[in-house]
Amino acid sequence: MRNHDKVPVKLSIDLKLSGKPLKASDEGEISLDTDNLKLLERKGSIQWMVEMKPGEEKELEYGYERYVPSY
Repeated sequence: MRNHDKVPVKLSIDLKLSGKPLKASDEGEISLDTDNLKLLERKGSIQWMVEMKPGEEKELEYGYERYVPSY
């Protein structure tokens, strides 16, 4: 992402995942839906609070695992 504005901005980014989040860059906060812990039903999210200066570019990275059955 890139801040094209002339003033600093604060962003709140909430990413919902079908799977178990494992890692997140830039101090992303990982949470797992504890109501759905079966392999096929795992869900989680990652939330970032990001401050960007004018013209600044940033790339957020994350990793997760998802069970895919082989039939």
